[in-house]
Amino acid sequence: SVTWKEFPVIRLDMSGVKGITLDEINDALKRLVKKSAKDSHGIFLEDNAKRSAATLFSTYINELYYRKKEKVVVLIDEYDNPILSSLGTPGLATPCKKLMAGFYKMLKFTAAQNWIRFRYVTGITHFRLA
Repeated sequence: SVTWKEFPVIRLDMSGVKGITLDEINDALKRLVKKSAKDSHGIFLEDNAKRSAATLFSTYINELYYRKKEKVVVLIDEYDNPILSSLGTPGLATPCKKLMAGFYKMLKFTAAQNWIRFRYVTGITHFRLA
């Protein structure tokens, strides 16, 4: 008999993260993270205007890890949508790419903290997020 172990899962669908300014995109990311935390796990993340979406995401992973006492599985769908949607606005693509690089670097940071069990990220394009 196989015993399956359950892990807490964060699923973020980036298809709705859009904006015509960097602040709008950052705010959309923050709303997505807060909604996922609240709806999926009953976690209410405190936020303020100065807090970045990346910091909020890291806090979410950390909080879930400590509440469940298990490593977290992170699934991100359409990771490239915020960048692709910014291409039509002059001057927005490069700052958006930097914003998203910071957001996704939190996956590396939280993995280094040993909070991540597995991460799976999907999209249709390849961006170098140096």
